[in-house]
Amino acid sequence: MFNAVHAIAVAPNGDLILAGRISTAVIVQLKPDGTVRRSWDLPSGLTEPIDLAIAGTTVYVLDAGSKQVYAFSTDGALLHQFTGLASELERPVALAVAPDSSFVIVDRNLRRVVKVSPSGAIARTWGGEGNGFGQFQAPDDIEIDEQGQIYVADLTTKKVQQFSADGVYQATFALPLDGLPVSGKIEAFKLRAGNRLFFNVFANNAPSPPGGRNHGCSKHGSCSAAILARHPAYGT
Repeated sequence: MFNAVHAIAVAPNGDLILAGRISTAVIVQLKPDGTVRRSWDLPSGLTEPIDLAIAGTTVYVLDAGSKQVYAFSTDGALLHQFTGLASELERPVALAVAPDSSFVIVDRNLRRVVKVSPSGAIARTWGGEGNGFGQFQAPDDIEIDEQGQIYVADLTTKKVQQFSADGVYQATFALPLDGLPVSGKIEAFKLRAGNRLFFNVFANNAPSPPGGRNHGCSKHGSCSAAILARHPAYGT
């Protein structure tokens, strides 16, 4: 049984891949029926798998402990270890893989995005603390859509910023929170891209909205909601 699950992804064959901790770091692959297919053998340096991203048959694992990215096959074989990233990272929290196999990492403490080439070289960085365009307060997640556009979600501002594949600022989207009980502290703010951009919000200690609609809130006040964003590129 996991002590904590930090990330989950769906493999091309429908298997679920879960990353987290039991007593040590662990990645477990489940069959579509929920039974265990295998537990992966992890390299000793991988101590805190914090996020997963799947591109084709390659699983990218972001490790907050070593501040590195590991590439595995979908059956758990280690393919590559991207070293040389630690000097650019302090507290990495999420990654996403682009159509060209480059990938981006968002760092909460440094409040910036790091883009890495397919070979593992640092391509560029952008961001910094602030409220201006291209700046962040508490970046929590990052996603790339099918057109290669990059989206970064911010816990503090409750907004998503859009960037080009080269990190050029494009737009800001305020989370459509009307009717949602999120006046409490938002503890996680997750994105899922594709043909549509979804926001998943998890808020603690949030009061129920007028009319009693609780949008998945527990009796302890934890709330969750999945919201379809109205994105100009996708219409309504």
